[in-house]
Amino acid sequence: MEVKHVSTRLREAISMIQMNNRHYILVFLAACMLLMTSCLSDDETTVTYYDDAAITSFSLGTLSRTLHTTNAAGKDSTYTTSVDCSTYAFVINQQLGIIYNLDSLPEGTQAAKSLVNVTAKNSGYVYLKHNDGTDSLKMVQNTDSLDFSTPRVLRCYANDGSWYREYTVEVRVHNEKDSTFYWNEKKASEAIARLEDMRGMSFKNSIVAYGMAGGKAVAVATDQNDGNNWRSLTLPEAGRISITTTADVAYLLTDNGNVFTSTDLNTWTQTAAMTGLKQLVAASKTEVYAIADNGTLQKSTDNGASWSADDIDSPAAFLPNADISGFAVPTKTNSDIEKIYLFGNRYDNGTVTCNIWTKTVDSSDHALRLPWMYQPFGTDTWHHAPTIDHLTVIPYADRLLLMGGEGVGECTLKAFEHTYHSMDNGLNWWQTEIITLPEGFSSSPTSFAMVADNNRHVWLMCGSTGKVWRGYLSNVAWQ
Repeated sequence: MEVKHVSTRLREAISMIQMNNRHYILVFLAACMLLMTSCLSDDETTVTYYDDAAITSFSLGTLSRTLHTTNAAGKDSTYTTSVDCSTYAFVINQQLGIIYNLDSLPEGTQAAKSLVNVTAKNSGYVYLKHNDGTDSLKMVQNTDSLDFSTPRVLRCYANDGSWYREYTVEVRVHNEKDSTFYWNEKKASEAIARLEDMRGMSFKNSIVAYGMAGGKAVAVATDQNDGNNWRSLTLPEAGRISITTTADVAYLLTDNGNVFTSTDLNTWTQTAAMTGLKQLVAASKTEVYAIADNGTLQKSTDNGASWSADDIDSPAAFLPNADISGFAVPTKTNSDIEKIYLFGNRYDNGTVTCNIWTKTVDSSDHALRLPWMYQPFGTDTWHHAPTIDHLTVIPYADRLLLMGGEGVGECTLKAFEHTYHSMDNGLNWWQTEIITLPEGFSSSPTSFAMVADNNRHVWLMCGSTGKVWRGYLSNVAWQ
């Protein structure tokens, strides 16, 4: 930070007088200090003046906020309310000379009329520089309404007037509404349009869509900050495949039961052959899970080299046998403890149910072995998951999101008619009004993918049309 020295108080005062009295307050202070210095005698109280300058606190008061609404006639209108901004903490970086709020103020807050409370070290003096390009100053008082709609400069003078520091203040205000979902359409992809039975995933910094094209497995990827440019990935020769990932390793199962691993989605190492597995489900930090051809739930603790039956608390007859997917979610309190989810439809004697299983894994305690737990349809479940073709579930915003194609069994839903969310680990599901499909959404009802990435975004990739969207819930993306 630049700290400037004022050589003498008298010279400073004269200079400020010559500048059209713009610093008249400092002139007065300097004159008072000179008079007091000359008039004090040995038996009078000594007044100490300090030569260090620093702003030690900055906060806002109550500000106005303009909100938009729709009146009874359906027309847009606005109204004004008040918001207490005193709880929004401001960071003061003394080295760089910047002041800013980490958590932005709510959308619509009027920063152009800000009541501020500024404290300087040792009762120093704080001035606001005019934003007209001149060196004009205005003393900051807590009762003043100041314009911080753009970054402004505060100048803090030492108590004795000999030094000053400048700080650039940025009052950040959200440009988006809270709890609102925004979609951004990307350029359509011909490669995605050709995929059949599409699935998607997020791996490291890539978004991946994979499926069948021309009778063989095909996968394409884009950077999670892009979405307009897709590159082809190198895969083992296979027909239908399934893929699951951890943070560092991707696992791939071919249609003949061979298992491969990769750290870059292009170079694959085979770890097992002819395993009798049908579908990879999910992977924790210590285990990989799959559904076998015989309908049992299998696990591997050695990167897919060997497999054995995993423990389940209910009969295997309740495991899904179609539209299978799953994922692992670390708990907020302990990253070593993960919640594993398994979703899918169960076709059985002419009936279809959406069956959900969960498992808790503690990678820090290998002695703790909990079984998979089936979430049955019972009196505790009021809102069952719908039975829809190409069922797709992802974790997002402290909830689970579900979408799919046409209803199957007794479900009569049209393709993509609703999206659903669950707040209780998949036990109950409700139609969600916040996260809805984007305008213009168009896809094959049997080939699409929904993916959550590392940046708190949701991706939609559409078979047949090749359309791609990336979206986010405003208050989630702000975190």
